[in-house]
Amino acid sequence: MQTTLGTINRINTDPRITTAYWLFQRMVNGIYVFYKTTRAGCTTATVAESMNRDEPFLVVVPTNAIADETVIEDSIKYSDAVGKKIIHIPSNHACIINEEMCEKYPDLKQLPILPLADKCSECEHYSCCPVTSIIREKNIDGIAITYQKLAALMIAMAGRPNTTAERVIEKISTVKNFVFDEIHEMQYGRSINITIYDNSKQDKQFNPARFLALVDDYPYIRSIVANFTMFMEEETTSRAIFIMHNNASDDDYYKHKLSKTLKNNYTDIGKENSTKATMAVYEELIDLTKKRKEYNLHMSDILTLYKILCVITSDRIVVHGIRDRGHVKVNLVAVDQMFTNMLKSYMMSIQNNPARIILTSATICSHDYESYFMPGAEVHNMVFGNGGDPMNTNSRMLVLADTKKFGVTGRNSLYNRKDEILGRITGILDRYG
Repeated sequence: MQTTLGTINRINTDPRITTAYWLFQRMVNGIYVFYKTTRAGCTTATVAESMNRDEPFLVVVPTNAIADETVIEDSIKYSDAVGKKIIHIPSNHACIINEEMCEKYPDLKQLPILPLADKCSECEHYSCCPVTSIIREKNIDGIAITYQKLAALMIAMAGRPNTTAERVIEKISTVKNFVFDEIHEMQYGRSINITIYDNSKQDKQFNPARFLALVDDYPYIRSIVANFTMFMEEETTSRAIFIMHNNASDDDYYKHKLSKTLKNNYTDIGKENSTKATMAVYEELIDLTKKRKEYNLHMSDILTLYKILCVITSDRIVVHGIRDRGHVKVNLVAVDQMFTNMLKSYMMSIQNNPARIILTSATICSHDYESYFMPGAEVHNMVFGNGGDPMNTNSRMLVLADTKKFGVTGRNSLYNRKDEILGRITGILDRYG
């Protein structure tokens, strides 16, 4: 195929593939940020071009659906290469031992993280388990994994050498091209929130005392509950909760500030390092899930304990007032820093590999991605095609800006303004179809 840049040897002449080809020609090794628009086909083309070059790749994505549809299905379809083997590393819930445990204790399916055995190679299901296929398979052309799974592997291997998690991390780190899709997943972080006041419920105030029965049997859970209670009882916290509650209760709540960020002085949850202590809490939560009825706890209580862990291990906690359908709530919100730190730790570990490290997103903004790597890292900015949109997809989009902000309550509530909103919608449909 002849282009203005020269001749490329590709059967598929799709502009996205052509764009990926010329970007790869300019990249040797190093760290690159791809600026693109929404629906630009950047990840599909980048992975397809990796296969065209016979260069093994790892692509990290937000969801398993993206791994299956974008990486495995679409990329293979757009690539000239045939017979490529791509492994999608599933969550730890797919472990046969964990599946059997979840059949016996169905509540475990609701836990965000289940651990793997330290030595999967000693398990009777090793040769057929989907979780260990990444270790067993030879000559893999590509690997897809979610950010959640990658963080879970990094947590599992921290301070525990020669584990299955460490073997998986070593295997996935030997590729030529690393693609971190929708990198803003790290930029904004994964937020966790706990409702500590809700006037729509009988027990308006959140009371950690409900977990007192656990203190003798679960020392790590005791630690996070104790730290959370101390944080709640601090004068600065109490004052912030009181102010956010009052601001959200006011009829003119939208004129007030409804959030306040506080420093958390109670992040230390164990004598070990924070990662080991966190893993110890996970293990206790799994055991407690199996026995929760003995303590008269609902599954919602177990998930609340998980949220307490995520919030109390964060350096900064936001107190946030909310108006929800006429009711007032106050939440504690925190970014799950363990999640973000584990991902950064992995990116630093591959920084000096003879490889391309590619970060992609339609919402790069002015975020400092050099902070994800060790000091001295040089990050190269590149645009994925003309305007980041090689198919000119956005020219077919219609974006109509509104001049009003609608809320849940008050004179500009969706209910009070429903006739105006519907009139606006029907007017747009009449004009544009």
